[in-house]
Amino acid sequence: MLQRSWPAGNTTPRDRGARRTSSPLGWNHTNTTRYTYVSEVASYPIHPPHEWLHVHCLGILMTTTSDTPPISARRAATQARLADAAVAVFARKGVPGSTVEEICEEAGFTRGAFYSNFTSKDDLCTTVLRRYAEKNLATLGSSLDFPNDGHEALRDRIHGIIALFASTVGSDPLTAMAILEITIEAARNPRLRQAYRQVGDAITPALCHMVEQALREHAATATIAVSDLVEVTQAVFDFRVLAAMASGRQADIDRMTNQLTMMVLTFVHPM
Repeated sequence: MLQRSWPAGNTTPRDRGARRTSSPLGWNHTNTTRYTYVSEVASYPIHPPHEWLHVHCLGILMTTTSDTPPISARRAATQARLADAAVAVFARKGVPGSTVEEICEEAGFTRGAFYSNFTSKDDLCTTVLRRYAEKNLATLGSSLDFPNDGHEALRDRIHGIIALFASTVGSDPLTAMAILEITIEAARNPRLRQAYRQVGDAITPALCHMVEQALREHAATATIAVSDLVEVTQAVFDFRVLAAMASGRQADIDRMTNQLTMMVLTFVHPM
C-alpha cells in the first residue's frame, strides 16, 4: 500500500509510482504509452482534483508523453467512428451476431480501415468499454466543480450523485444495450473479462468516494459498507433500465432517481 496522499503538484507518472502495463483499458487516445498504479493510494484530500478521480478510479495513468509518436487526429476520428458504429450494431444484433463487415458498413469504412486500427472484434469491444468508462468518469468528475458551502441537505446531495450517475447510463439506451451485450459476451469470452472488470473498477470507486465525502460533510454514516451500498444501488438501477428496455418502454430516470435516493437514505443515519 502506498502510504502517502495524492500529490498536489505536477509530477511525472514515475514520480507517482506508475509503471508500464499491458492493461487493455490503458491506451491513451493520442499515444501508445500506458501506465498503471503499482498500489492504491492510502489517503486522499477531502476535495481531490479531477486528476485524482480519473487516475485513481480508472487505475491507469494516461500520460501525454511517450517514446512513440502520437496517432493522428484522423486516425483517432476513425477509431471513434468505428467504436460508435459498434455500439449501434451490438445494440441491434449482439456481439456474437455482429460482423466486422457490418460494423464497417455502419461506420462507412472498409475492412482495411478496421484492421488498420483494431486487431479483432474483441479489441474493438475493449475500446467501447474504455470509452464508456472514460465518459462516466468525466461526468462524475464534473461534480467536483460544484460549490459546497455546507448548507446543502444530505438528501439533495445523494440525489445529485445518483442523478449524475443515471445521466451517464440511463440517458443513452443504445449504449446501455451495447454495454449489456458486451457484458454477456465477457461472461463467455475470457479475453474480454479484464476489460469489463476495469469498467467496474473505474466507476464504483468514484461513486463510493462521492458518497463517503457527502456523508462526512453532513456528519452522517451508513449502516452498511458504502461500497456495498453503491454496488446494490448500481445493480438495482441497471436492472430497472434493462427491464424497461425489455418491455419496450422508456426508463423513467427521474422516478428511478427519486426511488433510489430514498433507498440509499434508509441506510444512512446521523453520527
